[in-house]
Amino acid sequence: MTPYIKGPIQHLLIETFDISAHLTHRERISDLHVVYAKYLAIQDVAKKLSQMEVVATWTHKKPILEDIIQVFMSKSGYFNCPQKLFPKVSVIPNMQEWLENGEDALADADVWGDKKSSYKSLQEILALHNSSGGKKGKRGHKGKKKQNVPASIHSSEEVVNGKGKGERQSKDGRGW
Repeated sequence: MTPYIKGPIQHLLIETFDISAHLTHRERISDLHVVYAKYLAIQDVAKKLSQMEVVATWTHKKPILEDIIQVFMSKSGYFNCPQKLFPKVSVIPNMQEWLENGEDALADADVWGDKKSSYKSLQEILALHNSSGGKKGKRGHKGKKKQNVPASIHSSEEVVNGKGKGERQSKDGRGW
């Protein structure tokens, strides 16, 4: 467990929202059940804080999301995996119940199969689920968009749209 000295805003959040001490411990490698509980707690504190602001019962300086996150884990620890993966787990049958570690949760092997419970495995399962009939989003392509221009008799030219001034270029990159 890595010691972490919390600042005044983190102490205020812990006291105000009665955050359990076991959720504030920082460990180099955490069990997915614990990380998921921390993720849910972050979402809960953020929601309650917003509600308190609406009814003007939060009288202190408004903490930013990173202040809330740092009560539970490092910012990079949150943004690298939990924030990317956990919102999507509801599409995997029985995964959310398993992560919540509830009494009705299936055994590890029933949820994970032959995979070890880890971020990498969760990412693989999500990718498999999405590619086998799950929701597919359109992915954007990086780079400049090319638009065909009616070709003249003497050259094959395209308009290259990008951040430039919209000048016409031939395919070889030279001007007209």
